[in-house]
Amino acid sequence: DVVQKLQIELRLHSRANRCMHQLFTGYRGDGKTTELYRFIGLIENEYRLLYFNAEEVFDLNDFRFPDFLLGIATVVFERMNEQKLKLPNDLLEKVANWFAKIVEIVERKTLEDLKAEAGIGIPNWFKFVTGKLVGTIKTGGEKRREARTELNQKLTHLIHHVDELLSVATRVSKEFDNRELVIIFDNLDRLHPDLASDLFHTNGQNLCGLDCHFVYVVPISLLYRREGTLLPFPSIPIMM
Repeated sequence: DVVQKLQIELRLHSRANRCMHQLFTGYRGDGKTTELYRFIGLIENEYRLLYFNAEEVFDLNDFRFPDFLLGIATVVFERMNEQKLKLPNDLLEKVANWFAKIVEIVERKTLEDLKAEAGIGIPNWFKFVTGKLVGTIKTGGEKRREARTELNQKLTHLIHHVDELLSVATRVSKEFDNRELVIIFDNLDRLHPDLASDLFHTNGQNLCGLDCHFVYVVPISLLYRREGTLLPFPSIPIMM
């Protein structure tokens, strides 16, 4: 029972005060999404579930690790807002200002110009700046290349800011109703095998360092590549 395996892994990690980073895979059309929804229904009273269809968040045809981190920052902010769980303004402003430096370079605009477009309030500023970057990466072209170059050059800082957002989001959730966050990214199995390898093998250690529980639906081909036995994830992938 794959749902039971997921539940056991999550509880073991919670009890050990460690974050679970669980790979979940299977063949196309074998019901992985159905099982994930069963998993959500089973644990939603104990954990706060944030479920994302990766195809709606990312361009899976041209996908890089910085895109994933940026997507996490954006969707966690949005989903927490939807549930009336506000992240601290000082944190949002700090992270938004960091992202804004990249937008300034890509858009050839000053910080003052960008803030005039964003509207009033720190949450609006965060939403505006991250939305600008996500839109730039999805649109493609020279601006996407520039944005990715800047994000890659500052990757350590990007990881730090995203990790801080996740850590604070988990704290806010636990303070509200004592539920830890669990983030599920479905449909990452639609990634080209080379892109999946870059995310889960090349950058796997960085993923496993993020301060939150994650379930990633990955291509089954990832496990049969030469580096499949070297994936830096502590838990054995759960198969359908």
